[in-house]
Amino acid sequence: MIVAGAGNDGVETPFYPAAYPTVLAVAATDENNGRAPFSNFGSWVDLAAPGANIVTTFAGGNWGATSGTSLAAPLVAGVAGLVKTLHPDWTPVQVRNHLRQTANAAAGSSALRLVDAAAAVQAPQSVLTVADFAVNDVAGGHPTPDSTGNTLVVRLRNDWYDATGVTGLLTSTDPNVIVTDAIAAFGDIASGATASSPALRFTLGPVGFATAIPLALTVTANNGAYVAQLPVAVTTRGPETNVSLPIAAPTLWTADQIYRVTGDLLINAGATLTIQPGAVVRFAPGASLTVHGTLIADGTPDQPILFAAIEPATTWSRILFESDSPMLWRMPMAPIRVAASCDMYAWSPPT
Repeated sequence: MIVAGAGNDGVETPFYPAAYPTVLAVAATDENNGRAPFSNFGSWVDLAAPGANIVTTFAGGNWGATSGTSLAAPLVAGVAGLVKTLHPDWTPVQVRNHLRQTANAAAGSSALRLVDAAAAVQAPQSVLTVADFAVNDVAGGHPTPDSTGNTLVVRLRNDWYDATGVTGLLTSTDPNVIVTDAIAAFGDIASGATASSPALRFTLGPVGFATAIPLALTVTANNGAYVAQLPVAVTTRGPETNVSLPIAAPTLWTADQIYRVTGDLLINAGATLTIQPGAVVRFAPGASLTVHGTLIADGTPDQPILFAAIEPATTWSRILFESDSPMLWRMPMAPIRVAASCDMYAWSPPT
């Protein structure tokens, strides 16, 4: 394990080699255990140790007091060596995680962690946290209210000691959130490693748009010696969805959304966009919809489909059916309202 001083410029800018991911970056603290004013800082800094007015040797055999992160780094390296003597089979990652987990908050800074030699010689523990999650195969995705069959995949990270036989139980305190597949087996998660759950499933009732869903994963490991309840911060999608990427697969736009077309949108050849009755599609200034595939926009007298500009008194461009489009646009029968100034292009078969 490599330990390096974080630098003595009093800035947040990463300083190398300390800022390399595999190096333990050490800031300096003063006599009050707060960050020394000269010490660099930032999220890239791993630990802190005393580095102000440290008595040390000088060239020529003299002794004296001096300051700097170069004085703090050897203290952390010494504690790392002490941990390694107690756990000779540990990897550098394990030693690094152990030092970080046993550190204490420095004075006046919850982000700066002060190395603690006494805590570092105690027995290690596992610390599991939610690294990230995916909803319906979308990283950090947002499920739709009143929907069934939603999937949730949770990735756990172990920030300290090896965890064995990790399992999880997904629950919710909201009666409108029903977990249908709740149990996940993660297996063993080594120190510093991650593991993903199989797909858990849940159903949503009328929970509302842009609403936090109270989901929690209770994890158990090490034959029951470790138990923690981890919140999973899932929120439902908002009532508006920005659309910019080409539509390359079967896609449904529902009536409970406002779709904001932020640029020139394409429906690729072979793809189908179906717009439900009552849906609202709003275009940014100059934006358009070009159909190479299939567009199905079938409104009803009670629920027309509205195409309009995002902002009042602005102009959007057009809806264009290219000659390779097998159009399903029942214009004479479908109540479709086109608002604001635009050009409407009709499809005609290729000559």
